[in-house]
This record gives sequence, C-alpha cells and structure tokens, in this order.
Amino acid sequence: MRIGDIPHTNLATVPPSASLGDVLHLLNRKGVRHVLVVEGARVVGIISDRDIKTELALSASVELAGQVRTARQIMTPEPITIAPTAAI
Repeated sequence: MRIGDIPHTNLATVPPSASLGDVLHLLNRKGVRHVLVVEGARVVGIISDRDIKTELALSASVELAGQVRTARQIMTPEPITIAPTAAI
C-alpha cells in the first residue's frame, strides 16, 4: 500500500497570505489542530494550534499590537513531506 492510497479528504489549507484570523477561524470551523500552508499544489508550511496560541500571546504585546500577521509569518516553513508513491 502507498501513501497516496490513503483517503485524505477535508484537508485544512490556507495560502501564505491568509491572516491569523482566517487561520484561527479555519481551525475552529474544521475542528482540526493543524493547517497546511500551500502555494498551488505545493505545501510550503504548516501551522499548529500551538503556533496560533503563541501568536495570540505575542499580538497582545506592544510590539505587534495592530499588526496583521499572515500565515507566511507564523508558519513552520518547509515541512518534511514524502511522495504519494512512498510505501506505508
């Protein structure tokens, strides 16, 4: 069996330009703890619920007050991935 054979529907994805609020809304709406950041068909980052909590704590500070943070700014870049043809 290959990785690509496993059903993977209802993935939570956002573009790098998505706002922190958009990411938080998606996490809550889908009931998931991780969001993939994608450009086209390429995964360029991942955001976890912990990343969101950290950002929310930082946004309460004077340095970030009033700034709109994007997925690109808060994601963990270049997550390790494997090809869909890889064996399980």
